[in-house]
Amino acid sequence: MMAVEIFLDVYANRTKTVGVCMNLLIKESIGKKHINKIKTLLNDSVRTLKPINIKKENRSTKGNNSVQYQLDVEDNKKIINIISKHTKKFLENFNYKNFTLKPISMWSVYGQEDSYHTFHAHNNNNLPHVATVTYLDISKDNEQKGGQFYGLLDNKYFEIKPEVGTFIILGINIFHGTYPQGKGLRRTINLDFEMIERLVL
Repeated sequence: MMAVEIFLDVYANRTKTVGVCMNLLIKESIGKKHINKIKTLLNDSVRTLKPINIKKENRSTKGNNSVQYQLDVEDNKKIINIISKHTKKFLENFNYKNFTLKPISMWSVYGQEDSYHTFHAHNNNNLPHVATVTYLDISKDNEQKGGQFYGLLDNKYFEIKPEVGTFIILGINIFHGTYPQGKGLRRTINLDFEMIERLVL
């Protein structure tokens, strides 16, 4: 059974539109079959890619052994299809209705010991966008040493201990980061969507 945890939903008992997605933080999980499929597709996608220079481009990804790949939306439609279906399903479970999802940015991070993410938000313009994080691999040391996903939502601190398959959806303006991880590979795929309201006649 999938574990569902909603940390804050100020519109708990009514149908929501895309305009209120900023106050949302959901922790869910994606099954092993889909995680393995994403990993296979991602391995093929990054094989010919050059990692971005995270220091030069001032990314939130930090650590001497951290690697980040920027992924082309057009070239990774199979991965996007899997993640968008889960995103839509989980949002609909919490009464978000009448919307479509448009992918706007996509990347993957390969972290090793002491890799982390600084406190940041993907966009601070209160746009109807959501960010997603899918955990594909977790370092074996993770239970003993850090790696938690954390942030602030309405000035309230939250913390998530990820596992393989952990799937996080959050408003794109929510500040978040990760603590330094333990030994071994921690790999995520990150995909931001625009939520487009669908008119109902």
